Amino acid sequence: MRAFLPLALLTTAVLAVVGVRDARAQTPDAAPVLRTVTPRVVSDVEMRQLAIFDPSFNGFRVPSGKPKPSWPLPNDSPEYAERALGALMPAYSARPSDGPLARQSTQAVYAYQPRMTTNFTVQEVAGWVPGDCTIAAGPAHLVAAFNSTVSIYDKQGTRTWTSSLDGLLGATANWKGHFDPKVVFDEGTNRFYLMAIDIHPNARQSVWSLAVSITSNPNQGWYVYGQMANQWDGEGIDYEDLGFGPRAVYLTGNYISFSDWAALPPATANHSNALWVLDKTALVAGQAVTIWTYGDVIGESSQPVFLTRVAQVHNIPAGGVDGFMTAWQSVVAPPNTVRISVWGVSLPGNFPVGGPTLTRRTVDTTPPPGFTNPQQSGGPARLQADNFGAGQLGLYFRNNTLTMPLTVGSGAQSAARVVHLSVVWPTVSLAWVSDYTDGANYHFWPNVAVNSRGQFGLGYCRSGSGEFANYRFATRTADDPAFGPSIAVQAGTAYVGHPTTDLPTTLHRWGDYSGATVDPISQGFWYFGMYASNRGGENGSDFRFWCGYMPRAVYADVAHFGSEFGTTQRPWNTVSEAVNDAFPGNDLVMKAGVYTNGGLITKPMMVFADGGTVELRGP
Repeated sequence: MRAFLPLALLTTAVLAVVGVRDARAQTPDAAPVLRTVTPRVVSDVEMRQLAIFDPSFNGFRVPSGKPKPSWPLPNDSPEYAERALGALMPAYSARPSDGPLARQSTQAVYAYQPRMTTNFTVQEVAGWVPGDCTIAAGPAHLVAAFNSTVSIYDKQGTRTWTSSLDGLLGATANWKGHFDPKVVFDEGTNRFYLMAIDIHPNARQSVWSLAVSITSNPNQGWYVYGQMANQWDGEGIDYEDLGFGPRAVYLTGNYISFSDWAALPPATANHSNALWVLDKTALVAGQAVTIWTYGDVIGESSQPVFLTRVAQVHNIPAGGVDGFMTAWQSVVAPPNTVRISVWGVSLPGNFPVGGPTLTRRTVDTTPPPGFTNPQQSGGPARLQADNFGAGQLGLYFRNNTLTMPLTVGSGAQSAARVVHLSVVWPTVSLAWVSDYTDGANYHFWPNVAVNSRGQFGLGYCRSGSGEFANYRFATRTADDPAFGPSIAVQAGTAYVGHPTTDLPTTLHRWGDYSGATVDPISQGFWYFGMYASNRGGENGSDFRFWCGYMPRAVYADVAHFGSEFGTTQRPWNTVSEAVNDAFPGNDLVMKAGVYTNGGLITKPMMVFADGGTVELRGP
């Protein structure tokens, strides 16, 4: 049992690095295949025709004309457990330690805490459990998607458009309907990218579709590429991911045999994963796109890898690579080891005519400690906090770092882990690992985003024996010793399930995704997640969705001397420096004192006098 320290019990743990390994250039079992796909255009006029509205169903029409569902909805979302990939994890010979617990250092100089300035409910029409939340922010709009539905909001929380995923991406008779969406915003091209998958249960076919906004305003239409077949030898893609680099867009996922497919054995069992590399210039222009596809990317010694993720690359990486993919590989020797593979994707000058090259580097770590599924207030059932033990949800690349979230064990509870890799290609090393927990509740299904100034926004679910499942966030600047206080995005209001019939062995699906994204204008953070709620149905309680926004803060202290970076550890000591660092809509937090010749506040922002009177003198 781990001992926990006071001071809000926010802890930082160190994950042991067993070794950093350089590997040869990656040679997949299957050579990359070149294909082209032509889009169809969904105009703004067609979008208005697709919008769904009907007062008879809580403001919405049920997608595809299906009858109004009862709550809670069935647990029919495809899941990784069908492949039992957890069996790839080696058994522990002894429970690994993730290092000493460090007390979070107190910042007595600043009373300011990160805050929510915009938060609103996201109307759901989801027909699947769990909700699989995903969100992206553009200059003036948000795109929020979840299983079966996609919506567009302005930044005040007003919904401007909503549709079923099938409405936007295209529906085909006898197919299950698009699910597991992922949406991102690329600051380089100023475009939204939305991807989802679909399957045909009887024909044992699998596809994914990709939509690209025609402008930075997603209400003005989309180029839709799909449905693109991705099955291989009787297996299809699940737990897919969407990312981008300066020149390409990347799709990845693991092959599985879905539980509701026809009982036909695959020709070759247990393929690992796919990587698709798409020409971004053609996507943005709405032209026929060239795609290079890898059918089975493998790990060291030709071993399978799992839970592949592709990065959102927001600045040009060092070392001549365009994008990154990561995956996990269990190994027998050394014992108690999981290998993180990092592939750098290099594109030739004549791409897309010339194909990409994958080069792999690996980092060995101790496995994420196992944990029990979370308790919740009001009843005996637990929530499923992870599908198979290493539930990484996203991958961010900023300023020569790759950042990924995990749910891990932490004593009797679970913690939100953030893994931070330093990447100056071809060198990859583990920079730090932070486990976020309070020692009393369960922290699970985390997601993390990183802004241009190196600040981390962590969104996650939390529940406990005395707490309904709720959605929360925490943040950490580039030089904070740990993540800061836990702040509620939306509190849970009900027990999930049937309190009179559930048993201690009952397990309800929860999560699979959550949403954390950077606002490209303010570099603040948007969070989108599930919280427990009673819909008023006769079959028990389940969940709803909530979105919230946290502005970025810039710190100033006229008495500070030494290195300056605008954080609590290294504040600016003049107003002009602070304003120059701030983006529109930031919070300017000024320690008490007299600022002379400090310059003018020339951008829209909130100014906080922290700890006393702030006096501005001079021009």
